[in-house]
Amino acid sequence: KLNFLEYLIGIETVGIIVNDNSVVKNISTIDARRVFQREITNWKELGGPDAPIQLYSRPDDETAKKSVEQVLLEGGVVHEQATVLSSNRAMAEKVSSDPLAIGFISQQGYLSTKEPTLKIRPLSIDGVEMDQRSIGLGLYPLVRQLFLVLRDDASDISKKFIAFVLSDEGQTLLADSGALR
Repeated sequence: KLNFLEYLIGIETVGIIVNDNSVVKNISTIDARRVFQREITNWKELGGPDAPIQLYSRPDDETAKKSVEQVLLEGGVVHEQATVLSSNRAMAEKVSSDPLAIGFISQQGYLSTKEPTLKIRPLSIDGVEMDQRSIGLGLYPLVRQLFLVLRDDASDISKKFIAFVLSDEGQTLLADSGALR
């Protein structure tokens, strides 16, 4: 019989972002799911202007998109009509320049593109803001836990790797790449 050991190494947090001038400040998990699956296509349905929602996404291999699809869409996919943008920077710039835009970005991507010329902000989800407190308390809903899994009879080098990842140095590297612990 094989036994496995799980190690929580970090969490990835994703924000649903809009143009800073958007009157919409909060979105329910259900409405966010419906937006990214194109069941809601007009801002009026979310308390905004009577105008079409411009939906933006990231490439299929991007971790923020995987988190959105796994956590928010419960295994579903972002609608194919979403315009795919190649980077966090491209997402931030597009949403900043489009008052009808909605997209998503990792927390790390949001923090790295936070500058006065980019007018974006994350929506609260179910009334919970994307901030360190709500993330740390496990309140923010768009979070994916990241694990490493080893067999209990793993090699010494594997165990040393896990020890490194869990060390202050390893956690700093993970945090720099967007995974918080």
